[in-house]
Amino acid sequence: MGKARKKAYSFKAGDRVYWNDPDEGTCSGPGKVVEVKSEGDVIDPDTIICVEKDDGGEVECFPRELRKYA
Repeated sequence: MGKARKKAYSFKAGDRVYWNDPDEGTCSGPGKVVEVKSEGDVIDPDTIICVEKDDGGEVECFPRELRKYA
């Protein structure tokens, strides 16, 4: 069997994203990445990403909770 591959994440400030709230989707919604709290260019599964939501809210989340959004 092959080795499991880690998922590569690619987010940067200014990206439009959709946040999938892990709490049953209660506060899910679109927004914009304002900061990626990583050292260097590597975004691992535990990297914190700050998102300013379109509804005026702000959230700190993990990259696995985000997807690119037009």
